[in-house]
Amino acid sequence: MELIHRLGGPLIRRQEIPGFQDNSDKMRQCHLPTLIIHGTNDRIIPLADSEALLDLCCSADKNLVKIVGAGHNNLLMVGPNDYYRNLNVFIGRIKESGKRVP
Repeated sequence: MELIHRLGGPLIRRQEIPGFQDNSDKMRQCHLPTLIIHGTNDRIIPLADSEALLDLCCSADKNLVKIVGAGHNNLLMVGPNDYYRNLNVFIGRIKESGKRVP
């Protein structure tokens, strides 16, 4: 809801949408392995939002990868090696653990 307002849309209150859950609500309930990849120059969603979500995440296996110099839509163009390396490490860790992820 804050993102909509930050981008110039109307300020919508939680009470106006029955059953609404934002990312913060969901991360407080998340116990799954979690990987967040975010550009340090993202002008749409600030890096601080991803850092806050990581802090709220209840998973013991969680990581935030910061792609230096990337914005919101160019992560793969700016940091393809970092992006894919971290994604492969994350997937490999899940596969090695033998845990099933829904």
